[in-house]
Amino acid sequence: MSGEMWRVRNKQEAEFFIKYITEHAETGQERIYSIQRGDRTGKQNAALWAALTAVAGELNARGVTLRSVADVIEGRVEVNWNKDAVKSSVWNPIQLAITGKKSSTDLDTTEFSTVVGSFQRCMADNFDINVRFGQESLL
Repeated sequence: MSGEMWRVRNKQEAEFFIKYITEHAETGQERIYSIQRGDRTGKQNAALWAALTAVAGELNARGVTLRSVADVIEGRVEVNWNKDAVKSSVWNPIQLAITGKKSSTDLDTTEFSTVVGSFQRCMADNFDINVRFGQESLL
Protein backbone atom coordinates (compact mmCIF):
# COMPACT_ATOMS: atom_id res chain seq x y z
CA MET A 1 0.00 0.00 0.00
CA SER A 2 1.45 3.35 -0.99
CA GLY A 3 0.26 6.62 0.36
CA GLU A 4 0.61 10.22 1.23
CA MET A 5 0.64 11.98 4.54
CA TRP A 6 -1.19 15.19 5.31
CA ARG A 7 -0.41 17.23 8.39
CA VAL A 8 -3.27 19.54 9.32
CA ARG A 9 -2.43 22.24 11.87
CA ASN A 10 -4.76 25.07 10.92
CA LYS A 11 -7.96 25.94 9.08
CA GLN A 12 -6.23 26.60 5.75
CA GLU A 13 -4.48 23.22 5.79
CA ALA A 14 -7.80 21.57 6.71
CA GLU A 15 -9.48 23.23 3.73
CA PHE A 16 -6.73 21.97 1.38
CA PHE A 17 -7.14 18.46 2.77
CA ILE A 18 -10.93 18.56 2.36
CA LYS A 19 -10.45 19.71 -1.24
CA TYR A 20 -8.02 16.81 -1.81
CA ILE A 21 -10.49 14.30 -0.36
CA THR A 22 -13.35 15.72 -2.44
CA GLU A 23 -11.36 15.63 -5.69
CA HIS A 24 -10.27 12.04 -5.17
CA ALA A 25 -13.78 10.93 -4.13
CA GLU A 26 -15.02 12.07 -7.53
CA THR A 27 -12.63 9.65 -9.31
CA GLY A 28 -14.29 6.60 -7.76
CA GLN A 29 -10.97 5.27 -6.47
CA GLU A 30 -11.07 3.87 -2.97
CA ARG A 31 -8.96 5.79 -0.45
CA ILE A 32 -8.40 5.01 3.20
CA TYR A 33 -7.79 7.91 5.59
CA SER A 34 -6.62 7.49 9.16
CA ILE A 35 -6.35 10.04 11.92
CA GLN A 36 -3.27 10.25 14.13
CA ARG A 37 -2.69 12.53 17.06
CA GLY A 38 0.37 14.72 16.86
CA ASP A 39 1.40 15.16 20.49
CA ARG A 40 5.10 15.24 19.74
CA THR A 41 6.10 18.27 17.67
CA GLY A 42 7.58 17.95 14.21
CA LYS A 43 10.76 19.56 15.49
CA GLN A 44 10.98 16.99 18.30
CA ASN A 45 10.42 14.18 15.80
CA ALA A 46 13.17 15.48 13.50
CA ALA A 47 15.51 15.94 16.47
CA LEU A 48 14.82 12.40 17.69
CA TRP A 49 15.66 10.76 14.36
CA ALA A 50 18.67 12.98 13.74
CA ALA A 51 20.08 12.17 17.18
CA LEU A 52 19.41 8.44 16.78
CA THR A 53 21.24 8.51 13.45
CA ALA A 54 24.19 10.35 15.02
CA VAL A 55 24.36 7.87 17.93
CA ALA A 56 24.31 4.94 15.50
CA GLY A 57 27.23 6.51 13.62
CA GLU A 58 29.19 7.07 16.83
CA LEU A 59 28.56 3.51 18.05
CA ASN A 60 29.69 2.06 14.70
CA ALA A 61 32.75 4.32 14.55
CA ARG A 62 33.82 3.14 17.99
CA GLY A 63 33.22 -0.53 17.24
CA VAL A 64 30.52 -0.75 19.90
CA THR A 65 28.29 -3.68 19.07
CA LEU A 66 24.65 -4.09 19.88
CA ARG A 67 25.63 -6.83 22.35
CA SER A 68 27.80 -4.29 24.21
CA VAL A 69 24.87 -1.96 24.63
CA ALA A 70 22.56 -4.89 25.31
CA ASP A 71 24.54 -5.61 28.48
CA VAL A 72 23.35 -2.21 29.67
CA ILE A 73 19.87 -2.38 28.13
CA GLU A 74 18.88 -6.00 27.31
CA GLY A 75 20.26 -9.07 25.48
CA ARG A 76 20.28 -9.03 21.67
CA VAL A 77 22.20 -10.48 18.73
CA GLU A 78 25.18 -8.75 17.10
CA VAL A 79 24.14 -6.26 14.39
CA ASN A 80 25.47 -3.06 12.89
CA TRP A 81 23.90 0.10 14.21
CA ASN A 82 21.35 2.22 12.41
CA LYS A 83 18.75 4.64 13.69
CA ASP A 84 16.11 1.90 13.96
CA ALA A 85 18.42 -0.32 16.04
CA VAL A 86 19.22 2.59 18.37
CA LYS A 87 15.51 3.40 18.68
CA SER A 88 14.36 -0.16 19.38
CA SER A 89 17.27 -1.26 21.57
CA VAL A 90 18.11 1.88 23.52
CA TRP A 91 15.48 4.61 23.19
CA ASN A 92 12.37 2.41 23.47
CA PRO A 93 13.36 0.54 26.68
CA ILE A 94 14.25 3.85 28.35
CA GLN A 95 11.00 5.43 27.13
CA LEU A 96 8.91 2.45 28.33
CA ALA A 97 10.58 2.45 31.75
CA ILE A 98 9.96 6.17 32.23
CA THR A 99 6.54 6.66 30.67
CA GLY A 100 5.00 3.22 30.28
CA LYS A 101 4.36 4.15 26.63
CA LYS A 102 5.55 1.94 23.78
CA SER A 103 5.37 4.50 20.96
CA SER A 104 7.28 7.77 20.92
CA THR A 105 4.39 9.28 18.96
CA ASP A 106 2.30 8.97 22.15
CA LEU A 107 4.70 11.12 24.20
CA ASP A 108 3.72 14.64 25.10
CA THR A 109 6.41 17.32 24.99
CA THR A 110 7.32 16.98 28.67
CA GLU A 111 7.62 13.19 28.50
CA PHE A 112 9.70 13.50 25.34
CA SER A 113 12.13 15.87 27.07
CA THR A 114 12.41 13.54 30.08
CA VAL A 115 13.22 10.55 27.88
CA VAL A 116 15.77 12.64 25.93
CA GLY A 117 17.58 13.43 29.18
CA SER A 118 17.74 9.79 30.27
CA PHE A 119 18.76 8.65 26.79
CA GLN A 120 21.58 11.21 26.69
CA ARG A 121 22.78 10.22 30.18
CA CYS A 122 22.77 6.53 29.23
CA MET A 123 24.86 7.18 26.12
CA ALA A 124 27.25 9.56 27.90
CA ASP A 125 27.72 7.55 31.09
CA ASN A 126 28.12 4.14 29.48
CA PHE A 127 29.69 4.87 26.08
CA ASP A 128 31.02 8.43 26.27
CA ILE A 129 28.71 9.45 23.41
CA ASN A 130 27.31 12.96 23.64
CA VAL A 131 24.73 13.91 21.03
CA ARG A 132 22.67 17.03 21.52
CA PHE A 133 19.08 16.96 20.37
CA GLY A 134 17.93 19.68 18.03
CA GLN A 135 21.29 20.30 16.35
CA GLU A 136 20.51 21.74 12.93
CA SER A 137 23.54 19.95 11.50
CA LEU A 138 21.88 16.64 12.37
CA LEU A 139 18.57 17.47 10.70
